[in-house]
Amino acid sequence: MNTPSNKKEAIFRLLVLLALSAMAVTQPIYATLVNEGHFFIRREFTLVDNLVTILTFSIIFPAAVLVFFWLAGRLGRAIEAKVFYALVVLFSTLVVLPGFKEIYITAAPPLVSLLIQIAIAVVLGLGFVWLFYRSDPVRQFVVVLTLG
Repeated sequence: MNTPSNKKEAIFRLLVLLALSAMAVTQPIYATLVNEGHFFIRREFTLVDNLVTILTFSIIFPAAVLVFFWLAGRLGRAIEAKVFYALVVLFSTLVVLPGFKEIYITAAPPLVSLLIQIAIAVVLGLGFVWLFYRSDPVRQFVVVLTLG
């Protein structure tokens, strides 16, 4: 049953997912596009091509995340909550993972070093979820990022 508090909580969760998906996926893609502007020049992109690219990353990806979350909500509140926290872990991990690019474990083969980096990022993502779950200011900060 969707009571006003349930709707408010659902909107809050949607805003959080939008903020984290923007930080984890959309912003790094835009940064790459800005740094690789010659890509557009070489392929003679038109204004329409650029707008389609921007709209794809600005609207279609976030919409897909929201539809996925909405579908999980149709399966029940418990599943919705699990999907929400799983997406928060995923996006949080993607946010911190680029920071580990420069960490190399010299005694380990490259694949092992990469797996260690991913494991550390996942642990940090789980830590963020724990903070997110336990701290109202952290939740509010993430929502403010969405609105800003």
